[in-house]
Amino acid sequence: MKGKQLCDNAAFKDSCIRIMPDVHPAKVGPVGFTATVNDRILPAIVGVDIGCGMTITKLGDKRVDNMMLDKVIRENVPAGPAIRDKCHRFTADTDTVQDQFGQEQANGGGDMPEAVAEVLYETMVQAGWKDGYRKVAFLIFDAPPHEEKADMVAEAVEAAAEKGIHIIPVVASNADRGTELFGRAVAISTNADYIFLTDDSGVGESHLEPIVGNYQVELLHDLIVREIRSYIP
Repeated sequence: MKGKQLCDNAAFKDSCIRIMPDVHPAKVGPVGFTATVNDRILPAIVGVDIGCGMTITKLGDKRVDNMMLDKVIRENVPAGPAIRDKCHRFTADTDTVQDQFGQEQANGGGDMPEAVAEVLYETMVQAGWKDGYRKVAFLIFDAPPHEEKADMVAEAVEAAAEKGIHIIPVVASNADRGTELFGRAVAISTNADYIFLTDDSGVGESHLEPIVGNYQVELLHDLIVREIRSYIP
């Protein structure tokens, strides 16, 4: 959604709209778009610039060559999506991993589709997987990937199959039938099992009844441990 479309949207009628100096395009709306909130709001544009920031510096009477300043910044300050040429390596330090997980928070939700394709591509194609090991990855999600990212998904799943990575989907609450079918396709393509949560968990919203016959409910922790052990000879 572009700035003009946001300004014309009924949600921002009579709002005070200001565009920040760091304005640039984003997936939903432009980063740098700000507006006062009245009786309506568009949840999709809230938080798109989290992590962005600006600094104001008083220069006094100094004359600034803006063209030269821009050149110096571009040559000396890393910026943009190409500043890294490879993903971070996996670590065997379990204490570090547990500490990082402990800092994560879950909030928001309700958006569909989600960046499933990007996650799969970064993990299966770009990340470094060593040969000679049993490899299992759990894909925990509750929404399908964007339709226009179908080629990215296909490349990621194909790469996983070639590397011997078993992708085990874990479908959470509020998932629809399309999400289930996508998860099952990924599991079949990488010779893995499909895991789904049920209302027995008491966690989250309602859970979709899967397209299967009779099934036995067990604790997710026990199930994941059993899945991992099944790949260990």
